[in-house]
Amino acid sequence: MRPRLGCCAVGSRHNITRSLAMPVNPKTSVDHVLGFVPPDPPVEMSQDAKPADDVELLKQLLNAKNFKGKFEGDRARIEKLRGDITGSSRRSTSLPTSSNSIVQVLENARLRVASEQELYSSDKNLDSMSRPDIEEPHPVDNSERPTSVMERYVISTARAMHQKASMYSATTLIQLEKALSDNANEQLSIELPYESMPKAERRTLLTSATSTDQDVAAAKDDGVVLLCFVDEIGSDNERVSMCTGFAVPGGDQVSTNGSKQGGALIVSCVHTLENATLHAEQRNSRGLALAMTRQGTIYPVQTLLSNLPDADLSLLQLADTPIKFDPETNSIHPAEASALRTLPVSPYPAVSSTDLAISSFGGWLPSNGEPGSAQASQALTFTNPEISRNRWARARLIGYKDAIGRVAETGTYDDLAQLCFKLREDAPETPKALHRANLMRSMTNFPVPGSSGGPVVDVESGSVVGVVRGHRTSQVDGSWGDAVPAEKIYEFFALPGFGKHR
Repeated sequence: MRPRLGCCAVGSRHNITRSLAMPVNPKTSVDHVLGFVPPDPPVEMSQDAKPADDVELLKQLLNAKNFKGKFEGDRARIEKLRGDITGSSRRSTSLPTSSNSIVQVLENARLRVASEQELYSSDKNLDSMSRPDIEEPHPVDNSERPTSVMERYVISTARAMHQKASMYSATTLIQLEKALSDNANEQLSIELPYESMPKAERRTLLTSATSTDQDVAAAKDDGVVLLCFVDEIGSDNERVSMCTGFAVPGGDQVSTNGSKQGGALIVSCVHTLENATLHAEQRNSRGLALAMTRQGTIYPVQTLLSNLPDADLSLLQLADTPIKFDPETNSIHPAEASALRTLPVSPYPAVSSTDLAISSFGGWLPSNGEPGSAQASQALTFTNPEISRNRWARARLIGYKDAIGRVAETGTYDDLAQLCFKLREDAPETPKALHRANLMRSMTNFPVPGSSGGPVVDVESGSVVGVVRGHRTSQVDGSWGDAVPAEKIYEFFALPGFGKHR
């Protein structure tokens, strides 16, 4: 027997039917069951009519004095027209729909950046007129280029040190190779002072093409050193790699190998050191590392304290006893001990359009790179005013980028991974060798090879705001300098007042 429905059940069903029959919003309901007709589908405008309509709308926009009200209904068309004119619609990218799509988008971005830009100062496509990449291990020629003169001077010093290894010890390339992996991201227990606005006596000693003789004489030692990694010592076929570095405070507070007093701390780049020590242990390398000041004084590199692979930064410590090489007797002897000048470092990023000074150890001379020049034979006369005036070039900060090449802004949470700068070719302070005509003639990139690891100084404050890594090139933006913001240097040190925090 079929069960009978009660009155309550019938009443409930009747009420539900009545409630469903009432539309929630008669103007927007399109349910055909409820008896409402949906709106007509949009009619696509013919391709032939679009250009004429867009041109007519553009004319109206240009001639209209008041956009309000008159074009209110055409807001969508106006936005579409603006996108077509500016190209924003062509630059847009659809959102990925899955994790695989996200990976593919990131990979495409990486390949695009790699194809358009080149990191560091090495450029394999330049012709024979370009300067050699002295940051790569290479044999030394017998030309009279300033770089070659310095390289031969360093190699002669390394040979003399190798013969008297018991008296003058320096860290070997094998030890540096091991320290690269053992001391990666290592942090010291000391603090680095914040010096965004240093006192007059602490400001970096900058010279320029317009400096007086008095200014040049006062800037004999500006804290910038040349780091040299010499390999295959004693084989008469030595190979050398060279880059720049600069001294920072705190060396007297760091002791290594049980020593009571350590030498100066040197900030530089990592990529030159990695190239110099590649497979050093497998090759049983007979190489060592030296640092040379502007005055020609040699400091053996004592150890690698830390390195930041992601930021391309290294922190080295020099020996506390300098030495001098005597070319006449082909021997070395202790030099007069004097504290290496340290540079102030700013933890705050400089803003766009800041005037910068970029260092070159050998100086940008008009004859730089040309064999047999008169200036080349004087390259080791470090007190030569002509060389001292051309140590620093003027540049302008053009912006920042993050780790994957996107534009980053100061004063935000953006990751400031790259500091971008361009040479001011026509500035009076810039050496004549870097003026536009000379650059085009010599096919020289800026900054030149060997500048990596050098300081980027804010001209107004005299404080270091970056560390040179090399240059980048793009078909759209041309060539510009690439540096690491100076705030990354503080990752080597403890936070002020907190001690070692990791």
